[in-house]
Amino acid sequence: MYDVNYNLPKRSGERPKTRGPMPHIQLDQLASPAIETKLASSIFSIDGLTQKPTRMSLPGARGIFLKSKSDAKLSLVLSSDGEIGHIHPAPELGSMHLQIAEDLANELIDNEWGEFHPLVHQGAFPPTLVMIYSPRNDEEISMLNWFVKASQAFVKGSTIQPYANI
Repeated sequence: MYDVNYNLPKRSGERPKTRGPMPHIQLDQLASPAIETKLASSIFSIDGLTQKPTRMSLPGARGIFLKSKSDAKLSLVLSSDGEIGHIHPAPELGSMHLQIAEDLANELIDNEWGEFHPLVHQGAFPPTLVMIYSPRNDEEISMLNWFVKASQAFVKGSTIQPYANI
């Protein structure tokens, strides 16, 4: 079904409700402040990434940037400043947009971890821009952390290793 299989587990429960296209946000099943704090801490401790304000989301969103924008080996959808994604602020706490490989985007959508940005369907964005649903627990934080690492590898032109639940 995919050119590459990333071995993603299926997300438990129902898909959350979302709204879009602008802003494209998650409306329910949101992270608690404690879960969002853990999520941000895990993401911004990934080597090669840093947090900056984003210009592509709601005020207060945490931009996920490559420390060196010259590491990007492809054109970034979200900005030319090295932004690969952003974590949405309250009240949409914990959901995020990421730029990822198209095969991975399709597999994560099939496994109910997220959805394409609505402007992908309109042809305004490539099928590499997805919203990842907010984590509800520590296991889902680990999964979202893997998605961010996969995004980082994708934009740097590196191989994305399949998911391994360790």
